[in-house]
Amino acid sequence: MVDVSRIPPPLTTLWDWQLDAACRDIDSTMFFHPEYERGAEKTSRDSRAKAICRRCPVIEACRGHALAVHEPYGIWGGLTAAERTALLGERGSAMGEFRAAATVSTGAEQLFEYLSTVSNLPLYLAPMTSATPKGGLWFRVDRDTRRIEWGSEGLGGYHGFLTITSAGDETELRVRVTRRPGRDVQRDLDETLATIKRLAGCAG
Repeated sequence: MVDVSRIPPPLTTLWDWQLDAACRDIDSTMFFHPEYERGAEKTSRDSRAKAICRRCPVIEACRGHALAVHEPYGIWGGLTAAERTALLGERGSAMGEFRAAATVSTGAEQLFEYLSTVSNLPLYLAPMTSATPKGGLWFRVDRDTRRIEWGSEGLGGYHGFLTITSAGDETELRVRVTRRPGRDVQRDLDETLATIKRLAGCAG
């Protein structure tokens, strides 16, 4: 069960910043989600909590504490536990660039129309499971160059693109993703292109 009383009292000079915290007189459940809370309800509460953090005069000290001790729960210094975990991971690793390419026999324009339809993304783009934008995710299409781009404005800075180019009787696909190491990114790219080739074969 989540402990909602983890905000410690100011015991020494180390904790003096808490005396000026904007959250001192606010119920701690605003910053530590109840065990049953999920989905939109949690997102809404997180947003309200972060709004309080943004006007807090000691937001940097609070955030620094949470990162230093690896606080496992709650919103501290305007960051959720997941955001802190991502940020700590970033500090120990550099961005990596991953590429893959393939050719298919389907026409470039026909394939581009299918791949650039947002609702089709989860059908071919690994490991995406939903076409609903979440957590700062974005998606854009350049029809003139047949280029599809996606990414996240979050702490990870993940982004990628897919280009679709006519090459004689074939269509050439090139995909590139920039992100921090974690899951097997190259495998995801290879799986994405394999799925597109399979879909293109069915369409042909």
